[in-house]
Amino acid sequence: MKRVTRFLPHDWPEFDSSAPVGWLLPGISFAIVDEEGYPVQPGKIGELLIRSPYVALGYWENGAVVPFEIDPDDQTLRIFATGDLVQIGSDGLLRIIGRKGRQIKVNGRRVEPAELERVLRGAPSVKDAVVIVTPANELVAFAVPHGGAGASFCDELRQLARTKLPPALCPLRLHASAEIPRLASGKIDMAMLAAIDLSVRETTPPPQIPHAGNEVPAHQIVRRAWTKVLKTRVALGCWDEAGGDSLKLLHCVMEIESAIGQELGLEAFTVGMSFDEMVAAVISAQGGGEHAPAWKHEPPLLFLFPGSVGYGPSLASFASAISKVARVSPIRYPALGMILQGQNTVAAMVEAAIDHINRVQPTGCVRLLGHSLGGAVAFEVAARLLDQGRAVAFTGILDTSLVGERSKRWETITRTFHRIRTNRISASRVACRALAKVAVKMHCESRLASFLDRYAEGQFNPTSFRTKLELQEVLRARAFFQWLAEPRPILPITGTLFRCARPGMPLALGWDRAFVHLDVIPIAGTHIDMVVEPHLTINRPLIENAVTETYSSVESRQQEAVSST
Repeated sequence: MKRVTRFLPHDWPEFDSSAPVGWLLPGISFAIVDEEGYPVQPGKIGELLIRSPYVALGYWENGAVVPFEIDPDDQTLRIFATGDLVQIGSDGLLRIIGRKGRQIKVNGRRVEPAELERVLRGAPSVKDAVVIVTPANELVAFAVPHGGAGASFCDELRQLARTKLPPALCPLRLHASAEIPRLASGKIDMAMLAAIDLSVRETTPPPQIPHAGNEVPAHQIVRRAWTKVLKTRVALGCWDEAGGDSLKLLHCVMEIESAIGQELGLEAFTVGMSFDEMVAAVISAQGGGEHAPAWKHEPPLLFLFPGSVGYGPSLASFASAISKVARVSPIRYPALGMILQGQNTVAAMVEAAIDHINRVQPTGCVRLLGHSLGGAVAFEVAARLLDQGRAVAFTGILDTSLVGERSKRWETITRTFHRIRTNRISASRVACRALAKVAVKMHCESRLASFLDRYAEGQFNPTSFRTKLELQEVLRARAFFQWLAEPRPILPITGTLFRCARPGMPLALGWDRAFVHLDVIPIAGTHIDMVVEPHLTINRPLIENAVTETYSSVESRQQEAVSST
């Protein structure tokens, strides 16, 4: 515990809308702890505990005093858990961030609504702002503008929240209000704000969708999939603000595909898209993509081989980012049903890829780019194409290692815990993956899949979907490790390895023994996030340059024509 606190000078500058508490004061000590009661690192947010002989005896409840905790090391001191969430700066100054009682979990991440309030109040156009939490754990913001609210007032605040805060803290709904209603005591009238929000939702008409062709069914299908996957009553706002992530987005797209009986390209779907944008993407796909940009010359094809997770929204965003340099055609591996029927080898994935390539590009030189497991599949596909007399102009490997790399158990545990704390993955997803790993280790993956198909329906459907994806990924990863143990040829072409930082690993990761010549290009990020922001901004030009260097003069002129469109 540390000693706290003294008042600030009257002329202390106000840096933002958070409230400073002060510095150390003799006779009182404090600690800032996390949910488990352990001290947090400097700069992190935690609950403020106060220890002093001057702390109150306790609090009044049901006609009796409930005593505060006594310091076990000194019976004369009492510990008061304030419930205040604070942050201590490098200068030792404490700032109040919010209240513990207002914390909620959104998409598996614990968030503090006061952080959103602080950002909104910091906007020059905002006089005051309050955030409420609905019974469905939705964040709803009310902002009082300085003067009158212009037409773009709410849109500008939404954009401010997106740039300053993580998606879990962006409001699902944001209302401009003339004033913040308060009770006679001066406290904010949360019940009145909730009633206002409910009234606005009930009176706001749904988005106007033209009643022609297939557009009305698309609107209904997307709304049904959106509300089912996110477990919400309304389909409003943006996907990530409504509690969605990339895995849930994949689930939603697959629900829509099942409803319309048509495969959708994931390139059109992003975690930041709105409900209306999702409807428009489905309508465009149903209409044959007539809303897509029309180019006189399409860029050369690049076949993208995903990792064991499969082709999802992250890789789809990457494909969209390089669309003016290369027309990405994603490879889809045998799905879980076919895997359980015996098609769980790299050779089976290669067969599916060769069929796709021969169908999409029956002639001409081929360019391949594989991530993780996809690097192994791309290598085998290159070998098959060369045997068939096809030209392979580019074989890119996105951080695939041929060298045995085993993480220590403690490193795996700490890495997983860090990813959960930083909202990279949810605890439920870790549990589903653990279940999948146990099933595969016990050779009962077919039984698990059958059990999920039979019993895990209705309210358990999202868990079933996630578990099947994890089971599919674990089985594909097993196929990759089996492939690593097999002998492989040396291809008479140049390979390009895009290598993330891997301390203690050889520079070429074993690929120098697989190609007659290998180019190694260091890239930013880790194995998981190399093709997403902020690393995509750095890595995209490196990947694009490596691909375009293999273009012929005719292809280069066509690519320049596309880029200038």
